[in-house]
Amino acid sequence: MPDLADSGSVPDRTDGSGAETGTGTTAEPRRLVTEQRATEPASPTGRHDEAATAERIGLALLNRYERSGQGSMLVLAVDALRTAVTVLPADDPAQAECLHNLALALHLTAVSTGDGETAAEAIRTFRAALAAGPTDFSHRATILAALSTALRISWIGTEDDAELAEAVTLARDAVRHADAADSADGADTIRLSARHCLCLALEAAGTAAGDPNLLAEAVEVGHRMVAQAPADDPDRGKQLAALGSALRALFVHTGDPAAAAEASRVLAEAGAIRTAAPAVRINALRDAAVVAGWAGTAPEEVLALVEEAVRLLPQSPGPSPAPADQTRRLGLVDSLAGVAAASAVAAGRPLRAVELLEQTRGVLLDDTVRSWDGGTGLGAAPDVRALAARTAGVPVVFVVSSPLGSHALIVTDDRDTPVRVTPLPDLSDDDVVPSIIKLTNGYLTVIDPPDGHPFRAMIGESMLLSVFRWMWDAIAEPVLHALGHVGPPAPGEAWPRVRWCPTGMLAHLPLHAAGHHTDISTTLADRPDRLANPRTVLDRVVSSYVPGLRGLARTGDHGAPTDPTMLIVSVPDAPGVPRLHGAIAEATVLTELVPSSRTIPVAGRRSVLTALPAFHVAHFICHGVTDWDDPASSHLVLAEGRDGRLTVTDLGRLRLAGGLAYLSACATMIPAVATPDEGVHLTSAFHLAGYRHVVGTLWPVNDFVARGITESFYRYLTADGTSPPDVSRSAVALHLAVRRTRERHLTSPTLWAAHTHTGF
Repeated sequence: MPDLADSGSVPDRTDGSGAETGTGTTAEPRRLVTEQRATEPASPTGRHDEAATAERIGLALLNRYERSGQGSMLVLAVDALRTAVTVLPADDPAQAECLHNLALALHLTAVSTGDGETAAEAIRTFRAALAAGPTDFSHRATILAALSTALRISWIGTEDDAELAEAVTLARDAVRHADAADSADGADTIRLSARHCLCLALEAAGTAAGDPNLLAEAVEVGHRMVAQAPADDPDRGKQLAALGSALRALFVHTGDPAAAAEASRVLAEAGAIRTAAPAVRINALRDAAVVAGWAGTAPEEVLALVEEAVRLLPQSPGPSPAPADQTRRLGLVDSLAGVAAASAVAAGRPLRAVELLEQTRGVLLDDTVRSWDGGTGLGAAPDVRALAARTAGVPVVFVVSSPLGSHALIVTDDRDTPVRVTPLPDLSDDDVVPSIIKLTNGYLTVIDPPDGHPFRAMIGESMLLSVFRWMWDAIAEPVLHALGHVGPPAPGEAWPRVRWCPTGMLAHLPLHAAGHHTDISTTLADRPDRLANPRTVLDRVVSSYVPGLRGLARTGDHGAPTDPTMLIVSVPDAPGVPRLHGAIAEATVLTELVPSSRTIPVAGRRSVLTALPAFHVAHFICHGVTDWDDPASSHLVLAEGRDGRLTVTDLGRLRLAGGLAYLSACATMIPAVATPDEGVHLTSAFHLAGYRHVVGTLWPVNDFVARGITESFYRYLTADGTSPPDVSRSAVALHLAVRRTRERHLTSPTLWAAHTHTGF
């Protein structure tokens, strides 16, 4: 990366909070360059000065991004560096460096946002920089290494073997050019950077091909890099992490215990480098713990590594106040929660496992929300025993999958054993993501079948049922057996409840729908045992979801469960989204069942936010939009323009004591792929805003069916309209409504499995 240290020539265009001010727009670099152009003649010298000004601004903005993590700085940097490339004549000797800097900014943008088109443009621009013909070895080595890195990261998404093979070739060329560079030209740093690039490329290629020779070469390159680097090298953490990762990959492929021992030691050393970025340290410590666990290291030693990573976690969001930037930074820290919990379980400390899950999930929750549990700050462990005592006979089940094993941690109000561990031997990390992909492809095929053929929709439904069977076998059945729920409740008995808290990527799974649902089909008349005792969660317990234990601290702060005040926000015709044909009919049914309800005639963001505190129940009939890049910007569509979006961020500012929020909207409970443990989505936002019960959905649902579930739900809460809604019955009401819908549409799970209840 170019030297970005000198940013003093660029004025700070942020306000005191770090947010962009009115002048900090993408047009700002153009304005500064235009001012430069006005003072210079229209000559080659003038154009060169214009380009130099734009490049200087762009590099300073990149430097600011490196320090703050503010994504807006990348937008500005790309704009300025595009200007530099455009202004400079194509045959100018400085064009190669301008193109390189622009490519770097594009690459960082692609890594930050996951945008494939930007990644492809970055690769094209790196190639153009090489084609521009930098002649000195140092500069050419730098561009070769950068292009190699861009191709390797692109390969992660494309799985194009040609990209990975080229990445290795380019990295080798980068090392060769760096070794030939003049030592007086900063070549020592470039040599280390090139070897770092080659080490990572060889590891990726060796892992993909299962080639121990490539992995051994990656380790050799890593050893040489670390040996050449000064002890105080600012990138030493990354260098050690790369070597440790290569050693880990070699151990996985060969089983060499010496590689495992060295990998754990080197990764732990990387995690101890105080000058390294928090994400580098956290990931290194996590990987050190995993390798140590695989190698049979004493469980307490493994746990100590993870606990050090957890201690660093509050630093990982970075200084930027923007939720999108903090979410992206946290996305650099992967699967720590599962490894932490599994390490504590292996050490025989299940209570500590739950504490670590609470510390490693929901890092972006603000300090006010965390203060509701008794004043613990960001990163502090809650009092699990005290919270367990408030479960009131309804267990909270943390489901954990990790490279060190999979378990369910069952939290109950048992004083002697508040946390019980149930092993999940059939739940493998390797199965989780393919199952999520299958689930997603299934409901997308139903919602929008290729060629519009109904047979495709049938295939999609069968894909969902297949995932539901796997969830039962791997997760739900062992948990329910451990809880003693081996069959449906007897006639007249109350339904038992379970609060699910899936962690990591498991948060994408509808555990409430797990089961062999064809057990209740009449075609199984020859299996009366199955008909009498179906292997499904729906036929044994009422399911709820919770973001963790902390919410138990405020379960008594919601007033009477039958407060008659109810707000209906019905938006049948929002601009830019399809009409909701059943919205008016749904609102009409609600007003009949709850005559005291109030409907907002013009539902804008401000009017809704103003009205919410006065109502115990809030029912939204509108479209929901999930923002994959910035989950905090996910929103309900209320009207046109900015005031028509009720976002997760808006809800995060509320401090209510609401009873129920019912989101009759599409896909309001989808966590971000990069940060599923943060649980940032509309359903959790309403819950954390203060609603004890929230009904949401995992995917778009048929309008007519959704209206039927809503009516059934409220009829149960209001005793067919004879009393105000009793929100304490919300979980059971939704359970019964979903079961009734399943009876009608057994083989169409997209119609009955999307609705979820969140809350205590």
